[in-house]
Amino acid sequence: MTPAEIPPILLEALAVHEAFRRLGFTPDEIFIRPAPPRVYMLVRRSGMEFAVDAGENTVPMHEFGAAWTQAAEWWNAHPPEGEAVWNSSRVRANVVGLITALVDSGFALRGAAT
Repeated sequence: MTPAEIPPILLEALAVHEAFRRLGFTPDEIFIRPAPPRVYMLVRRSGMEFAVDAGENTVPMHEFGAAWTQAAEWWNAHPPEGEAVWNSSRVRANVVGLITALVDSGFALRGAAT
């Protein structure tokens, strides 16, 4: 599998997941929520929740879970390509806005999304 074979919405969702991870959120605090027609990535901590709209969902709902799992497995198996996806993502381009919104929402951050 290559990034070209992964739906763009899943690549952006993976990049948002990566942003949350780099900001110190643990895997059990990060969630994906397909809510047609959009896909959201969420973090939950200390009774608070914050959502990022990753974009328009182009994956049929009956295929979404399997497609997400495949995309995540690809991401974990291909760090250099994942880094390229991260660097070209919308969330990376607006990471300062993400950090500001998280802090304004009351979240304490443990890392730096560089």
